Amino acid sequence: MKILQVNKFLYPKGGAEIVCLDLSEQLKNAGHEVFHFGMADTRNTVGEDTDCFPSEVDYHSHRSLGRKVGEGLRTIYGREAKRGFAKLLDRRRPDLIHAHNIYHQLTPSILEPARERDIPVMLTLHDYKLVCPVYTFLRDGQVCEECLHKGPEPIIANRCKGGSLAESAVLWAEDRLHRLLGSYEKGVSLYTSPSRFLRQKMIEGRLDADDIVHLPNALPFSRETLELPYRSPGSGRPELLWVGRMSYEKGLATLLKALARSECDLKLLLAGDGPEEASLRALADNLRLGDRVEFLGRVPRDEVRDLILRTHGTVLPSEWFENAPLSLLESLALGRAVIGSEMGGIPEMLENETTGWLYPAGNVDALAALLGRWANLGEERELCGRAAYDFARVRHHPEQVLETTLKLYRRLLGK
Repeated sequence: MKILQVNKFLYPKGGAEIVCLDLSEQLKNAGHEVFHFGMADTRNTVGEDTDCFPSEVDYHSHRSLGRKVGEGLRTIYGREAKRGFAKLLDRRRPDLIHAHNIYHQLTPSILEPARERDIPVMLTLHDYKLVCPVYTFLRDGQVCEECLHKGPEPIIANRCKGGSLAESAVLWAEDRLHRLLGSYEKGVSLYTSPSRFLRQKMIEGRLDADDIVHLPNALPFSRETLELPYRSPGSGRPELLWVGRMSYEKGLATLLKALARSECDLKLLLAGDGPEEASLRALADNLRLGDRVEFLGRVPRDEVRDLILRTHGTVLPSEWFENAPLSLLESLALGRAVIGSEMGGIPEMLENETTGWLYPAGNVDALAALLGRWANLGEERELCGRAAYDFARVRHHPEQVLETTLKLYRRLLGK
């Protein structure tokens, strides 16, 4: 098959990019022709047809008012991306298009040339963008589902995009225009979702159940890592690891308060940085956690595996609708069971008391009790780690996910 993989970033920026790039490599190894389309960027690791790519834009940089207006219009409907995509389709003539994150830098405008050429499109949803213009179901740090049932109108009244009326209006216009044009409805043949939770939200808010299927993420590991045998954690004082971006919805304040309340003998390692880092460090000092918590700062991705292996388990205390976090998968596949909150797609990725432990999100007392029990589990903690290792390497093995993906491709091609 000749397959065009599409994502706005073509370097390992985040989870969606890692999924796209790893799948591309798997497809190539299986003998398929794979091409790419995304935004022009010096950091791209794939993509030969750069003359077709739309120019780079950084929506977080400081720009003039005129440039912001131009970029706002580009966010709504990408004419440059549409022209380049049509050019690439005529050059490569793919059998099928597998799209991932196409919003803002590419926009759904690129779906029109595919429809005109009768090329089927599979779109993997890595977030809630189709039913929440700001992707996350978050407003002022709290879960909000108004747009799920009302369409995008509440985004303007609530100024959901950083409190800015102008930026919120751009996202409203983007959503409204593409609903009016039927960009997704006419341009996408099949949607996939890495979690059942996200799939259900899409059905509640926008899609027919027959149009979206659950396709789990594959383990983001090299062959070398996949072939590693189970490695038992060391003895001694148990260490619990968190890895990610330090923002309000990650539940780290709840985690620190629970650790202080539990008075258990464990060490918490926090790997990452972000807007809440300073306030979390101050909170840890106020709670007098001392050497019970260590802030590691941002850890390079290629060092995360060894960091997980040196600990006894990981924790994911999120207080927003996580989809299918790769960090959770990585921990399970390396034999470290996970303490996770009952939010979003997390519960479906853990079997309570078998491959991990669940607690009500945001509940300090429940998490404190669980931390205290976890610190003293000993052999049971290792048994859960072994079960996590086996589970993840069966359900999420790249070969298994690739086989399922190819079945969906053949379905779209009528083969």
